[in-house]
Amino acid sequence: MKLMEKDIRDRYDLRMVRPDQAEEAAAIEAACFPPEEACPLSVMKERARLAGDSFLVAIDRQSGRMAGFINGLCTHEETLRDELFTDIRLHEPKGDNVMICSVSVLPDHRGQGLAREMMKSYLIRQTSLGRKRAVLTCVPAKVAMYEKFGFTDLGPSESTWGGESWHEMDCFLQKKRCRWCRMTNPIYIAYHDEEWGRLRTDDPYLFEMLILESFQAGLSWECILNKRENFRRAYDGFALDKVCAYDERKEAELLADSGIVRNRLKIRASVKNARIFREIVREYGSFWQYLDTFVKDRILYETDQVTNALSDAISVDLKKRGMTFVGSTIIYAYLQAIGVIHSHEKECFLHVGKEEKL
Repeated sequence: MKLMEKDIRDRYDLRMVRPDQAEEAAAIEAACFPPEEACPLSVMKERARLAGDSFLVAIDRQSGRMAGFINGLCTHEETLRDELFTDIRLHEPKGDNVMICSVSVLPDHRGQGLAREMMKSYLIRQTSLGRKRAVLTCVPAKVAMYEKFGFTDLGPSESTWGGESWHEMDCFLQKKRCRWCRMTNPIYIAYHDEEWGRLRTDDPYLFEMLILESFQAGLSWECILNKRENFRRAYDGFALDKVCAYDERKEAELLADSGIVRNRLKIRASVKNARIFREIVREYGSFWQYLDTFVKDRILYETDQVTNALSDAISVDLKKRGMTFVGSTIIYAYLQAIGVIHSHEKECFLHVGKEEKL
């Protein structure tokens, strides 16, 4: 059964390889591919040592063991030729293109979406490093899977690696994005591509984003995103009932946590706002049902605005209920974040240019 993205991230730590993990990766490769196709240990060690920026691993948080990996070499070449699988000297650290040599997931970890999340994280990382294109080869039976990952089938490859017939596929990475998206920050790219402007109506997400947006006041959103995992840790995964139960001792603990924004007023407001959020959920059945009394089943499109009549109305009502750090500008940013307002710019590949009914 496929896991949700958050569940996969909770179970697996996706990060770049350490040189001492090459043996574990080689063992996984040997378990996933026939001997004539698998990367030998000597080459795997060289990839981990010299091309670590193109080598992502998935570590099972429970066991501490590697569950899968993606690795490759960078080059200015346009085609994935067989020599790239074995000759590390062909790696060009500043190459425009990344040639993906292996996507491997142990059998016990398949069927839940891990490969998809690995590839998503890998491509975002390569985008932030300035790569223009990702190229891979796969057997015909895997073409449909990689198309779902965003790759285009270029047809049969000239490769004869391992005596197999392969298809070559590619994915262009440097898509046009909103001007605010810092292209050197993989966290920012992932947020822009996968979250911002996508409609979410589930209370846990709506609560998390409301708290994070309130902490943004006077700061950049990038600053908050960079600290997001620290906030999740400090705020018990934004479990609503737990946050509502925070006392002065917990607030003092949060104020001493260097991983989050240490602002006494914002911390105090986050607890008070959590309690009011819960009251609204009890009154309306969900926070989304409350919001929809203002939204009225519409998705709006507009750019270059910081407030509108909708954010004004919600802000006024939340303040009447006792929330703080919920001015119209913060609420407008919140509505953009949760997908009620689409603000992707006209040049962005995610641009939507008309008002829609939900």
